[in-house]
Amino acid sequence: MTKTNIAKTALLALIMLGLSACASSNSNVDKDNTSGAAEIPRLSQLNTDSLPEGQCGMLLWTMNAGQPVLVFRTIAGGHAEVMLDGKKQKFLPLAQKGDIRFGIGSQQSYRSATGNKPQTIEIKVEYGASFGGGVYVDEGVLRLITARGWERIIPVAGLSGCRKA
Repeated sequence: MTKTNIAKTALLALIMLGLSACASSNSNVDKDNTSGAAEIPRLSQLNTDSLPEGQCGMLLWTMNAGQPVLVFRTIAGGHAEVMLDGKKQKFLPLAQKGDIRFGIGSQQSYRSATGNKPQTIEIKVEYGASFGGGVYVDEGVLRLITARGWERIIPVAGLSGCRKA
């Protein structure tokens, strides 16, 4: 090898070491960012899959392993329910706006009813076709936000309507 080739090889080796140090540094940042994932409760399936008789509200599902899973239920003028880390939690309404169908807005926000670390849920949906006593939620997003600002964003679909007494 000539002196020029040795210098080029050494320079290439230094560049590669620098790149691997950058990659190592970035993976530490990723680890720090994902540590917050443990702080965000996971939504799981609600065991109540209907609205109370004579009430209007909204039911939202997401997909899990190709199967729909009910993850959100709210009653018009009342609280919302979700399962967080296997425990049913109540969320109190803060605001709603947008297209209101059967007493439920296309944009809603809720705050956890209990706990010293309040969490919020924000719902944003697009209403679709109507059916007898309701309307489909074609697409939507549920955002669960912890008191520390971590977010879990979940795509949802469902319905808003009223159940006969």
